[in-house]
Parts: sequence; structure tokens; C-alpha cells
Amino acid sequence: MLSKALCSDIIAKAMSTGADFAEVYQELTRGNVIKLIGGKIDAIDDTVISGVGVRAFLGTRTVYATTTDLSREGLLRCASAVADTIAQSNAQVSINLTERIFPNIHGIKRLPGDAPVNERIGILKEACFAAKGYDERIAQVQGNLVSIDHSILVANSEELYTTDRHVRTRLAISAIASNGTENQYGFFGPGRAMGLEMFETVNPAETGIRAAR
Repeated sequence: MLSKALCSDIIAKAMSTGADFAEVYQELTRGNVIKLIGGKIDAIDDTVISGVGVRAFLGTRTVYATTTDLSREGLLRCASAVADTIAQSNAQVSINLTERIFPNIHGIKRLPGDAPVNERIGILKEACFAAKGYDERIAQVQGNLVSIDHSILVANSEELYTTDRHVRTRLAISAIASNGTENQYGFFGPGRAMGLEMFETVNPAETGIRAAR
């Protein structure tokens, strides 16, 4: 996440042409999805969303710009673009940010991204194989193990500087049963605002069985 000193400079730059208020928003989201179909791994998808937005207000006018260039120069260029659009007057602005810390009521013991991929695949296979083995009429099983690690930063000209982080894990299993003439679909997808410690209380095999019932 961006430092307080850098955020102060970005805000000051955005307000340098007379804005009443400015703010910086940073997001870093890492996602991972492991997909299993028919007992085999179909795909492992990793996604990263990263960028910074700079917003300024002057009266009822608002200007917003974004960038994925997280260098100091790139961020100040983004703030300059906002300031140039406001372009009301020249202003000398000094920002002294104060960090506000919000307690995280969802403490994470094991970040999914830190666990070996084979361990995560093993959790998914346990659930899918349990669903497949529940009844001979189960024709197909599909499963996803999804993890999201979402971090944000907010800083503004009211001298606020704060960060937040949410980690979510979900195991989603679907099963199709067939008697040759009719198909029925079952699904179960427990999720928590937790890391892999979720599986200390959520049994993967029981998840698969509940999807197949």
C-alpha cells in the first residue's frame, strides 16, 4: 500500500489548482479459482486487480482519474491530470495524514495464497470425490475452490489515512444425478471471511455429500 508521505503529495498535487477536497483510493485484489470437472483439474485461474484512483471536488464538480502506474512519477501525473481539469486557481496545500486503524474482526490464520497449490487441490478433490461416490447415479461433479484477498487504502484531504483487508474462501460443489431418463441437480457452496482455516470447521467431504444428496 502507498505510504502516508506519498499519499500526502498526491492529494496536495490534486488540490493545487483550487479543489475543495481530494482523495486517493488504492486497490489490490488477488483472486484464485481452482476448477475440477469429472475428477480432473480443468483450470487454475489467477487474477490481480491493482490500481489507484484520484478524485477531487470543487463545489458540485468532481474529477476522477485512475492509473496502474504505481511509481511516484506516475501517481503524481495522475493527480496533475485531475488538478489540470479543475484549473480554478493556484493553491498551496499541505496535508498531514493521520492513520486510522480499524480492528479486523475476521482475523486470518492461513492465507490461501500462501498454501501449496497441491494442498488446495487436495481439498477440492476430497469434496468432489465424496460427491461422486455418494451414489452410483451421480453422473457428473464439478467443483470450484475460490479465494479472494482484497486490500484497499483510502486517504483524503481531511487528513484521513486508513487501510482495510478482506480475505474470503469458498468451496462450491455441484452434482448431476441421472437415472437415464431424468437429471437432477444439486449444489452446496459454503464460504467464509476466512483463509484455509475455514476447513478446520467445514469438512470438504461433507460438502461434497451435501451437494450430491
